[in-house]
Amino acid sequence: SEVRARGHKGLHRASFGHNTCCYTRLHKGAALARIMLEVFFLSLIVVFATWFFIQRRRRFSFFKDLGIPGPPPSFFSGNLSELIQKGTLEKYKEWLDKYGDIVGFYNGAHPFLIVKDPELIKKIQIKDFHNFHSRGVSSGFARTHPINKESMINAQGERWKKMRSLLTPAFTTSNMKKMASLMDDSSNEFLQVIESLRKKDEALEFRDLFQRLTADVIIRSAFGLKSDLQQKERLKSTTESLFRETLDSLQQFRRAWINFLTACFPEFNPLWRLIISFGSRHNKTAADKCFDEITSIIQFRRENRERDRCDLLQLMLNAEVEDANLVNVHSLTASGDADSASEGNQPEKVKAGGKTCVLTNTEILANGFSFFVAGFETTGSSMAFLSYLLAKHQDIQDRLREDVLAVLNRDGAFTYDNVFGIKYLDQAISESLRFYSPVVGFTTRRCVREYVHKGMKIPAGASIVIPNHHLSHDPNFWEQPEVFDPERFSPQNKGLVDPVVYQPFGQGPRNCVGMRFAQLEMKLTMAKLLAKYELFLDERHIKEKNLELESTFIFAMPKDGIWLKIEKVI
Repeated sequence: SEVRARGHKGLHRASFGHNTCCYTRLHKGAALARIMLEVFFLSLIVVFATWFFIQRRRRFSFFKDLGIPGPPPSFFSGNLSELIQKGTLEKYKEWLDKYGDIVGFYNGAHPFLIVKDPELIKKIQIKDFHNFHSRGVSSGFARTHPINKESMINAQGERWKKMRSLLTPAFTTSNMKKMASLMDDSSNEFLQVIESLRKKDEALEFRDLFQRLTADVIIRSAFGLKSDLQQKERLKSTTESLFRETLDSLQQFRRAWINFLTACFPEFNPLWRLIISFGSRHNKTAADKCFDEITSIIQFRRENRERDRCDLLQLMLNAEVEDANLVNVHSLTASGDADSASEGNQPEKVKAGGKTCVLTNTEILANGFSFFVAGFETTGSSMAFLSYLLAKHQDIQDRLREDVLAVLNRDGAFTYDNVFGIKYLDQAISESLRFYSPVVGFTTRRCVREYVHKGMKIPAGASIVIPNHHLSHDPNFWEQPEVFDPERFSPQNKGLVDPVVYQPFGQGPRNCVGMRFAQLEMKLTMAKLLAKYELFLDERHIKEKNLELESTFIFAMPKDGIWLKIEKVI
């Protein structure tokens, strides 16, 4: 038994030694595998970092290799951080003064050319439009958002041509006359709000008031809905949340971190799309809720056809079946005359794969929302700027009021036809849009194929921006550009204005499709306002030479608002 016990102990020692040896081998194998995995991932990181570094250097040597002057870019954000910190107005002026009329800069990682050369601008927007028919990459977010990317603003090539052809007939004179009644209701409510605030004998901040008015007009005329945006005591609605959220996103670009990342790092667009999609599903903003509401309205309208309604939504739905109204977008002139485009002798029907093109639900939703965002900021600011200039130049205001009251006394009310017939009103609006253009960085194009201008090569993929404000204030193109003078646009002088250096609505086939709508809204509102009230500068504006402006990549706005006092016309 002792021998047997010793044998068992020997076997146990042998088994233990064998297990220990196996464990040691396994441990060494696991450690080796872990090391190999770490080396693999480290190699991946090194390869990725090398690729990323080479890509960035290649991106940011774009203009240097072409011999195009411009500011040196940051490795991570190009020149976008400078634009965010100082604003488009200040940086464009600084760069144009330093580098000349053609400047290369980087909107994040996207190469952009600032072009202030009228000859090249005309080629880009009109003469050689076929080579620049797409819009420049002003917002990476807009092109990665699942809905925004479907709008006409962000559409490229044939898809843009289809949507422009379908949307243009919505803005003919006949349709604008129908929409005028919706604007009439909103402008009447605007005057009621003004009157209630006037009784407090305080200066009013007109930019906010005009923006609420224009947002209200667009909600009524685009979607056929009523809003409470003009009534400040009732600001708890989804519409108000959307208005405030949109305003914040337009004015405070530095907070839009996802927009910044999509602009600076387009290499990771799949990741940004995933983040945006996840955020839309799990953290709905006012815009997302608005998208849901409009989608329900679209579905209801499809199921209950009301073809006689005259709002933009219904006109877009009607365009799906009214294929005879499709137009040849290349017949659009610099004036953006929707009537001539849609009522021409032989309008071109746009076909895709042998079928008539239609707008999808998502395209209708995206274009309706784009109309809201683009419309209320620009038109609201334009009317605020005009009111400021009229308050500052009382002689011009008095002359304009005489013309406005003459029409009102003659016809008893303002209509589409008679406000468009007030010549001096048109002159004042035109000069105000020149003096304070609300759009400073949105007139963009993208080079589709390599283009050569006087030996300078513009590669395919490069974006171009037209600096509207700087063109409008260049003494090479305007006599005394810092003087507010509506006579520049009198019938006798209007023909002397080069449309290339004056384009508040853009030029060529890709000009602003809603130009007529914005003009009607401004003329109708300003005629009513001037017929009833006199405008005066508040004390905070009296000593300043001009308004202090601030700007995002796209818009310019008064830094501290526009404060005016009003008195009833006697």
